[in-house]
Amino acid sequence: MRFLSHHMATTTHKVQSILTELRGAIAQGKYQPGDLLPTIAELCERYDCSVGVVSKATAMLAHEGLVEQRRGVGTRVLKGVVEDASVDLNAFALIYPSEKHEGIRRIVHGFHDQGQERSRQILTLTTGIDYKKEGELIGRLKEFDVKGAVIYSIVQNLSDQIYISQVLSRTPFPIVLAGVNLPGVNLPVAMLDVFHASYTMTKYLIGQGSKNIGLLASRRSPDMFHGYVWAMLESGREMDPRWVHLIDEMHPNFQEPVRESEAVAEGYLKARPDVDAVVCDQDFTAIGLIDAALAMGIDVPTELKVVGVDDFDVAANALVPLTTYRAPYDEIGRTAFELLHEHVTSGCVAIPERKLRGEIIIRKSA
Repeated sequence: MRFLSHHMATTTHKVQSILTELRGAIAQGKYQPGDLLPTIAELCERYDCSVGVVSKATAMLAHEGLVEQRRGVGTRVLKGVVEDASVDLNAFALIYPSEKHEGIRRIVHGFHDQGQERSRQILTLTTGIDYKKEGELIGRLKEFDVKGAVIYSIVQNLSDQIYISQVLSRTPFPIVLAGVNLPGVNLPVAMLDVFHASYTMTKYLIGQGSKNIGLLASRRSPDMFHGYVWAMLESGREMDPRWVHLIDEMHPNFQEPVRESEAVAEGYLKARPDVDAVVCDQDFTAIGLIDAALAMGIDVPTELKVVGVDDFDVAANALVPLTTYRAPYDEIGRTAFELLHEHVTSGCVAIPERKLRGEIIIRKSA
């Protein structure tokens, strides 16, 4: 029952967000009387949602008298002046890649829940992994009376980072980052305490008696490396640099998130046969490592212990259920909202970097 009510609340937020943006676009003249709105299929792709959600939003526009819907024709704009409505949204925006990623979905839920408690309208926009679309959407926010925005940005390389940083530096309203920090932009951020996650999981493996503990993580997360090193040195453990593999670039795939990780993990294990435990920076990386190990005839956890960070639903359902660090993504979303609220209401943020800690979830992989 709790899941059902949460799902219904999320759907309502999404419908309202789509309705708000389409209503504002009509009021701004982007869609003139007589114009057809994008098709249902096009709107589903734009907003990364179901046909039912989009249909509810367009039906509400029709109820307000702004559009008419005709089978075989589409949704046509009737008038461009919105009576008893305005683009003065007084809203907070949230721009993110996709809710198909569980961590992002939890952040979105937390952000929406906090917005509801604050009685603040929320405008949500999805970008996929196209950083130029992300920049375009950030620029479009000026079409509305958006008071500020929270951005969850996925940058795959340095050129992506430079582009997004330049876009953010030109934004005329407060911006807060969620989930991922962007070096050099000097913006408030709510994110996981990655150092603590790495340190905690490494110490756990040491406590389990593992000796040759490796690290498989993205090079773009230096705190993951630093937490691992600190735990190893603090425990007086020998640390062979060969046990560490920092991945230069990963390509987010919301449909098959484990595929690339499994290929990387296979190469890692073949080059480091003496490793008896591995700390991974994500659950998907850890699950890819487990799958690769089993395919190579390596028993998990008898011959190889594996731990991750995230505690996504998939972790409990892996071939060997994953011991992992549960990241408080919902709380990250709530904290990002509060940072933006503080920024908008007071003009500054007292503590601009908020790193949140989670806890170990012990399962069979270690």
